[in-house]
Amino acid sequence: MGEGLDRIKAGGFRRALCLVLVMAALVPCRYWLLHHQAFIQALSPGCYLRRLSGWLCPGCGGTRALFELLRGDWAASWRMNPLLLSGVAIAGFFLLLRGVDRLSNGRLRLSNRMRMTAALGGWLLGAVIVFGIVRNFPWWPCTLLAPP
Repeated sequence: MGEGLDRIKAGGFRRALCLVLVMAALVPCRYWLLHHQAFIQALSPGCYLRRLSGWLCPGCGGTRALFELLRGDWAASWRMNPLLLSGVAIAGFFLLLRGVDRLSNGRLRLSNRMRMTAALGGWLLGAVIVFGIVRNFPWWPCTLLAPP
């Protein structure tokens, strides 16, 4: 009986160590992205929908929002694209639930309770479409959704 418990503890330790190593690998990636921001933005073709129609798509300002987020400027990231920052927060929440679930060896089953269903996917798709339409209205509250 003690052997099985040791195996569970060793598995949890390996998972935690893997998580720490992945997080440590993200630090140099962040530095590289911020150091080469001009090069990366020069390679970006821009938004084709905006070029052709003049309308902002739901992703317009997303690259700039991502770079502001990497710098730690949450307010500037929100001004560039609030949808991206909201998506990062929701994805982070789901990943946190999944990580806690894995570290508990499935005893809590949090990720099963918060499963992505077709209804939730439909609501998220609807929210993206509504955001893409509303951010193009020329009136005051809607103009706050457009990147500067």
